[in-house]
Amino acid sequence: MEEYVTAETVGFKLAPVLNAPGRLRDSGSVEVLKLMLYDDPYSEAKCMAERLVEDNRERKELSDRWTERVRETIMERNMSAHVPIVVYEPDIPEGVIGIVAGRVAETFGSPCILFGQSTETGVLKGSGRSYGGIHLKNLLDKNRNYLIQYGGHGAAVGVSMKRENLEPFRLSLIKSLSGKECGEEQGYLYDLKIHEDDIGQVMEDIIAFGPYGEGNPAPVFLLENLTLSPVGQTFYRYLKDGKGVKLLSPQLEAVSFGGGKEYQRMGAPRHVTLLGTLTTNYFMGKVRNQMEIRKMVPCEAKMSQSPLLHALEAEAKGRYIGISQTRKEICG
Repeated sequence: MEEYVTAETVGFKLAPVLNAPGRLRDSGSVEVLKLMLYDDPYSEAKCMAERLVEDNRERKELSDRWTERVRETIMERNMSAHVPIVVYEPDIPEGVIGIVAGRVAETFGSPCILFGQSTETGVLKGSGRSYGGIHLKNLLDKNRNYLIQYGGHGAAVGVSMKRENLEPFRLSLIKSLSGKECGEEQGYLYDLKIHEDDIGQVMEDIIAFGPYGEGNPAPVFLLENLTLSPVGQTFYRYLKDGKGVKLLSPQLEAVSFGGGKEYQRMGAPRHVTLLGTLTTNYFMGKVRNQMEIRKMVPCEAKMSQSPLLHALEAEAKGRYIGISQTRKEICG
């Protein structure tokens, strides 16, 4: 177990492992409950936990494999420009449908409702994930006549319907959103502009106002003109066979788990402007500030301020805003 257990530890390390068995088989949730209630020898509990970790590895592999397959299906069927994307993969495991739908939505910049086959003949079961501010629950409310059951909220939904309704349902959703844009720029809004010298003080306030999640979203920061510094022979490291990248500087490490190729296309610049959330990373007894990157661009590129920041700047004279406004906006 890690020396420091934070909200991020629970949300991104423990919870996925506890969730994985139930995504893979019907008895998975019971297995997790047995471990949580287990009060006998540690050695047996460790074996039970290791099986859950292995389930999570399998879940990750399934998610990666099916994400690529669904992307290929969308391209082959010329659906990449659809808003929303409604796609059917008959053999996809039910437990990874929601994960894959979310990845597809991010890839194509459009809400995605992904269907698989259910245990009931002639009935499809699916999950949807939103993108760009489209309220999925409201969208389904307007098209409920095609559905057997549905539920959810603005960002995510679950749905079932008869197989013969798939194409009429797809066309009806596209018609409902005709003329509406997903608003890709919403994903690039930030709450506060900071400089690398501000990070230490900002991190103290982030810790004080946590934990973050539903109802208390983590603030999004625009970190301008970060100069990367070599650690060893390079100022960056590729992760997961080049899928991700870690950018290095004295003030923090910045991580993008899916941005390795994007950073390569940028030419691996040493000066970058980053958009993301800030956390504290505890690893092998070392504590480091870390930014989880949502977007990285050359430092001369500009981001849009969120409505919250516009309102705050009209009234506030906070130390961070004051610092940022007085700095020269230069690159290099």
